[in-house]
Amino acid sequence: MKDATRDAIALRRQLSVRLKPLAFAIGVLISLGLPLTYYTLQYNALRRDADMSAGRLAARLPGPDPRAVVSDFANSGDVVSIRILDTRAATLAPIAVVTPLADRWWNRLVPAGVAPVIVAGETIGTVEVRLSQGALIVVTAGLFLISTLTGVVLACLVYAVPVRVVGG
Repeated sequence: MKDATRDAIALRRQLSVRLKPLAFAIGVLISLGLPLTYYTLQYNALRRDADMSAGRLAARLPGPDPRAVVSDFANSGDVVSIRILDTRAATLAPIAVVTPLADRWWNRLVPAGVAPVIVAGETIGTVEVRLSQGALIVVTAGLFLISTLTGVVLACLVYAVPVRVVGG
């Protein structure tokens, strides 16, 4: 009877040692997988939105007052900055507008959208629009907390249940 008990203890110890790295890997994978995937997909979607915003602004620019159009566009939505670059016409001067959202730490590396300003089939400048990623950071942080809790619970279950079954 004592040999069976010793064998059970040895088996439990061996299973415990082998399951620790697996449980840890499962916890880390679940904790980081969902938030990183979400952030990557949504960041790319935000970049496409920035491209579309730059295109919309570029279509409205060749008008009588480009500065008014740019300032109106900067006040609508989550725009961090707007720059008009590479101007080749006298009607379109280089413009740079930076909104108060640019001071936030999460808007240091924001997605930029670029579109050409085309008049009569000729490119007269380039518009660059940067959009805020504040909402993206908040949702990603929430997902990280939820998935970390889920990963820890699942890792504990992966580790504890087989060890208890063998020990029982």
